Amino acid sequence: MDRSVVLGVAVISTWALAACDRSSPPARPPVQGAAVRAEVDRLTLAYSNCVDAKARTRPIADEVAGTLADTFEAECAPARATLAAKTAIFYRIGHPRTSPGQAANVADASVKNLEDEIRSRAVIAIVERQNAAKAK
Repeated sequence: MDRSVVLGVAVISTWALAACDRSSPPARPPVQGAAVRAEVDRLTLAYSNCVDAKARTRPIADEVAGTLADTFEAECAPARATLAAKTAIFYRIGHPRTSPGQAANVADASVKNLEDEIRSRAVIAIVERQNAAKAK
């Protein structure tokens, strides 16, 4: 046989064996966004739990529920700030051309949307506690 035929058969055999290799590809490293998203979720829960815990346990007397909820949100401001900062980081992963200032604005608006729900839950909890106290 001609050397070129032998070489051709060897190359084709190698390609065929490579094509038959069914081993799984190497595992991908974790995606940065997934880790930051998990952290944003954890911080969201921490902020929400901070306000909820205050609404369910703090003395409420006959104060206006909305005013108390505002007070509890203000007391949880450090948790909110941490959440907003991490949300801005998460946003920039998906939108790398966004400036830090723009990402901070988007993050603040995002947290504000959550705050409306958190505040509503706090007001409901306070009013329920006040009604229960009046019923006694």
